[in-house]
Amino acid sequence: MNIIVPFRPLASLRAEDQVTAFIDLARTRLNDVLIADTAYSAVSWDVTRAFTTKGDKCERWLHFVPKETRNLKARSSGNALKAPFIEFAKAYVRYRHSAAAVSYGQTFLRLHALRLVEAAFRSVERAPEIWNLDAHVLNRALDLVAGSGSHMPYKLGNQLEILLQFCAETNLLASSFRWRCQLAKPREIESRLGKEFADRRAKRLPSRAAFDGLAHVFRNPQTAADRLYSAITAICCGIPIRAHEVLQLSVDCEVEAEPFRRGEEGQAEGGAPENSRPAYGIRVWPGKGNVPHVKWVPDAFADVVREAVQRLRVECTAAREVAAWYERNPKSLWLPRHLEHLRSCEWILVPEVQAILGLPWVGSAQAWVDGNAIAKRRGDRLGANGQPLVEVRFSEVERKVLSLLPKDFPYLNGMRHLPYSNALAVVKLHGLNNYKTSSLCLIEPVGYHQFYGWLRGKIDYPSVFERYGLTEEDGSPIQITTHAFRHWLNTIAHMRGVGELDIAKWSGRHPDQNHFYDHETASEILEAIDRVVEDDEGGHGPVFEAARAAVSDRKQPIPLNEIKRTLLGSSHITEVGICVHDYSLLPCQNHGNCLGCAENVFVKGDPKHRAKIERQLTIALEQLVQAETAVSEAIFGADRWVQAHLRRMEQMRRILAVHDDPAVRDGDVVGLHTPSQDSEIQMALRDRPAPCEADNGKQPGSTHDGAQPGDSLADEVAEMFE
Repeated sequence: MNIIVPFRPLASLRAEDQVTAFIDLARTRLNDVLIADTAYSAVSWDVTRAFTTKGDKCERWLHFVPKETRNLKARSSGNALKAPFIEFAKAYVRYRHSAAAVSYGQTFLRLHALRLVEAAFRSVERAPEIWNLDAHVLNRALDLVAGSGSHMPYKLGNQLEILLQFCAETNLLASSFRWRCQLAKPREIESRLGKEFADRRAKRLPSRAAFDGLAHVFRNPQTAADRLYSAITAICCGIPIRAHEVLQLSVDCEVEAEPFRRGEEGQAEGGAPENSRPAYGIRVWPGKGNVPHVKWVPDAFADVVREAVQRLRVECTAAREVAAWYERNPKSLWLPRHLEHLRSCEWILVPEVQAILGLPWVGSAQAWVDGNAIAKRRGDRLGANGQPLVEVRFSEVERKVLSLLPKDFPYLNGMRHLPYSNALAVVKLHGLNNYKTSSLCLIEPVGYHQFYGWLRGKIDYPSVFERYGLTEEDGSPIQITTHAFRHWLNTIAHMRGVGELDIAKWSGRHPDQNHFYDHETASEILEAIDRVVEDDEGGHGPVFEAARAAVSDRKQPIPLNEIKRTLLGSSHITEVGICVHDYSLLPCQNHGNCLGCAENVFVKGDPKHRAKIERQLTIALEQLVQAETAVSEAIFGADRWVQAHLRRMEQMRRILAVHDDPAVRDGDVVGLHTPSQDSEIQMALRDRPAPCEADNGKQPGSTHDGAQPGDSLADEVAEMFE
């Protein structure tokens, strides 16, 4: 745990001296925070140990170099930031990590903002001195990052605000000033229509070609990597699991439970039906602080997931055996049975080192010995040429090999419940690398970036789709991420009407985050409305009541669902629900007053709809207060606004009451009763002549006994809508 050492500026010092004192505090008192003190002066910081990411074996670096410099995976090849700005940048990053530690990504943003400020100083031809920071420099810094996407400039703008606030509070500025980032927060895509939503959906969800290609690879793998990664992909297709979570499953992760059936009254009964199958799930230790739980696999995918888990279990058996040996013998080198006799030798030959490591050539073993400074000598044994053979010290080979075990050994990702010998996805070192020979005595976990590179490809390594010659239907490359399967499963669950709480539990997150994974289009939502039409009890409100009355009272031969379809008309999404008005018959008579219309329906239990109504109710309350104030001031027409707001609020409260009503099933489509209006059907019936008039040869409009044309039929149809 980092020790917080607060920086207390002295009012008697100039801003430049305050900066010097701040730099001295960060360097001398925050010992080994973020990086060891011995490496503090380096231009590039290796901060891998400060940021541990499950399933990720990549190194983490912070480069204190100019913005224009290209960053490499390890040490940067560019020049350092200009002095004295680089010293302040190091102190700021270290101090902020000590006081408010964040993820590597957020720490990188902190440094990126500092690099922008340094570049802005240079672009306006001023020395990069933090105490001379002003609004002109900050605006120039934002200009330098313009055009790098919609989210990154906004994030960096926030970091610049935080930097300015810190400098102001600690008296590091020669002159104080106010500055705010003028970039608006990128809006979330709420509409489910248009190209923007379609592009976002296509980016988040796997395509049909991607699923077909992965299924082909799963059944026809060409390499060991294809066998393992396609199995991991199959698990991701069966349950909404994060990539690092599937990589830290245990060998005994499978769970089976006997299903139950329900009686006529919905009560669970003991025993299972004869044609049922046990429920199958995967025991997961999720990330982001969630508790361990079982993710149940849909029956349709259970056999595939079961086969994938078994494949991983078999393929990784040898690596788990080596891991188990090291766990029992942490100070000894694992040796194959035919080389066990070497354990008693002090000196061994280079070809024997080759056999221990599993290297392809003797020259590779010799290079390994030289590269690791292993002690060697000319021994007593002679070669075929009569010259003494080179021998190396076995104890030093053993020491070096043990140092190459994973840093978190013997527990995968430091989890005490998961030793390497019980991990499902662990392989021999380089066992999944097509260009290197697999080691015999070393192991490694399957890393996230390895899986990501196999799935999506790298600059110098093609993706699995490219290697198999698979493309989209239009010939474009197939692109997919490890998180796309999670988005796809959540979208399917939303489409099938699974409750928000169930989706959140299944996925291992808070229900408030569900909407980020819901990519249903407007047409798919309307298809869900269409499915409700097929259910005799699936709708509530005047539209559905009219359809039921037409069947039950008139005994008409038309099916109920067909009458519902006719009454629903052409549905479309509105701000407060779904409009089922048929515009092919009549324009909207409410002029956009959807809340006061009987043809506005909504899905009970939809959290997004509920949130919109609650938000609009809050706005309506504020508007009501303003209108009442206007009434008290005798402003003409204000009383009408008061009545309008009250009507809207009453309707919104009725909608929220339906959402809270346990008697209405989640997923049912509901429409509320509103004051009756002249419908297109009523208008048509009023103009229609009675059948008897045609028989008697009378003109339309003539009556008998004072009756109006179409009264009897109009009354019958009108009753349906009452």
